[in-house]
Amino acid sequence: MLITGREASRLLREVLPSDDQARLLLRTGTAGEPAPSPHGPAFDSSEVEALRLRPPVDEGELAASCPQGVWLARLP
Repeated sequence: MLITGREASRLLREVLPSDDQARLLLRTGTAGEPAPSPHGPAFDSSEVEALRLRPPVDEGELAASCPQGVWLARLP
């Protein structure tokens, strides 16, 4: 089922500090590519739910998996 970007942000609010961060995360394609709709981008609710349920990254596991470090990109 498709849900609006606003609904997707609301679902992600439980695990992110703000709606702005939820919108930025959705823009990365982490919850799949949005489908165009008359009301803006629409997201597959199961993809958004799967993203919401992902466990946080363990810093120790990240350091062990990426001993050379990682690159982070910031979106405007």
